[in-house]
Amino acid sequence: RRFILKAVTAFEVKSFLKLAHPKRSKNCDYFSYFEGNPRSVINRIYGIFRIRHAFYASKTYLLLMENVKGYFDSDLPLQMYDLKGSSYGRRTIRKSFDVESDSAILFGNVLKDNDFRRFEGRMVFPEREHKRCFDQVYQDLVFLQSSELTDYSLLLAISS
Repeated sequence: RRFILKAVTAFEVKSFLKLAHPKRSKNCDYFSYFEGNPRSVINRIYGIFRIRHAFYASKTYLLLMENVKGYFDSDLPLQMYDLKGSSYGRRTIRKSFDVESDSAILFGNVLKDNDFRRFEGRMVFPEREHKRCFDQVYQDLVFLQSSELTDYSLLLAISS
């Protein structure tokens, strides 16, 4: 439960290796960034694997990543949102979905921005936590932008 494997493209592996290598990274490299920002909300990557298929000429690349669901008690239902800050194509649950009759579908699926707007509306934090979270997300955003990574999202988990 602590780790997950995610299939990625060769281009994504190449981009990560460039980011992780101190001499190739324009700014701070990936691992140094976490040393200076232990509260970063960027997902930790622990390994990259390449699998060569015996019968095919293709290769599969896998990232060994931290599983954010591992931080929650498995008995608690979670609502997961993959937030990109966009509305185009960012819906998992159909518009005609009836919350009262079939709310079980909300748990176990990763929902998107438009689902978040519909079911949650907004996030409310105590003032001190709001500043800490906002400052860290902003620092992470600056790091990702300076590393020329433009396709990222915030995975938000809400336990009941």
